[in-house]
Amino acid sequence: MSTIEFINLSEQINSIVYQDGCYPEGEIEWNDRRRKANLIWQFKNFQSEHGAVIPDEIIRLDRKYSYVEIKIAKGGNDLWAMVPSYMLANQGVTSPISVFERISFKSRDDAILAGILSLQNQLKRISDRTDTNNSDKKMAMYFFRLLEEQKKPQLALF
Repeated sequence: MSTIEFINLSEQINSIVYQDGCYPEGEIEWNDRRRKANLIWQFKNFQSEHGAVIPDEIIRLDRKYSYVEIKIAKGGNDLWAMVPSYMLANQGVTSPISVFERISFKSRDDAILAGILSLQNQLKRISDRTDTNNSDKKMAMYFFRLLEEQKKPQLALF
């Protein structure tokens, strides 16, 4: 497995979110902070009213009523943001990419690999839990294996 190259933007983003030493209270403060955070990322598809970013690409694997996906977007700063999501029959996690993302990746491939590893970690925890139903456990392991295949380099056709 290759090394994932990333840049931690936490210090820069946190200084915007917690400027003046406090969390923003009103919508006007939030709008100002969203705009400032986007100055770091320079996303073209930035939705200023929510801070959400329309992904450039969604990599999604489906089966029955379940899925795993990785949303990625490239900022004008040439860094990539990534958000992993999953939905199983009885549980799931999803969110948009945000201008407040604190981890950026140097390449699309790094963002995707980080998404795969994050999803595998979440799916492993689901399959290991004793209070998870069998249907979700089976689907979590199915997606875990499918994601493992996605990490292997694709052979070029001659």
